[in-house]
Amino acid sequence: MVPSLAHGASSKAGSIVIRQAEIRRALPSEAANLSALALRSKALWGYDAVFLEACRAPLTVDPEMIAKCPYYVLDEGGTITGFYGLSGQPPRGEIEFLFVEPESVRSGRGQRLTRHLLALARSLGFEEMDVSADPSAETFYMAMGAVRIAEVPSDAIPNRLIPRLRFSLLTDRVTAPSV
Repeated sequence: MVPSLAHGASSKAGSIVIRQAEIRRALPSEAANLSALALRSKALWGYDAVFLEACRAPLTVDPEMIAKCPYYVLDEGGTITGFYGLSGQPPRGEIEFLFVEPESVRSGRGQRLTRHLLALARSLGFEEMDVSADPSAETFYMAMGAVRIAEVPSDAIPNRLIPRLRFSLLTDRVTAPSV
């Protein structure tokens, strides 16, 4: 009988390798790796090289922001498979980054990071968290409880509008259904 694999586990040549998964504070020294992860994740949606290059600056994680704002990584046995960053002052904050490795999309890691992010934001006194999202990520955020409040100009692409969504942290409607 083959044992079932727990979250963060993988099977290799008949053996089971367990990778411990933890969400921990990001380190400023990880900024370049997080920037690269964000760009890889953005590429998942099929954007061409010109588009991705235009996104490079807005997807660059600043070590100083990591040092002064809440940035967290999903660390699985020493491998970062996702991360998020928050900014703002209560009552309204901003989700600056929320990315997972492309092969981790639809694995529950994004949901886990989002639940952590929203719980942390509540504990810091935020009542609302806003995010300007890639159109391909809008359904994920909505499934997690966000509502669309507007369309806003992209930071990267001139004349491109992207969805602006909001999480209300004053209710318990933030859930993690299948996405």
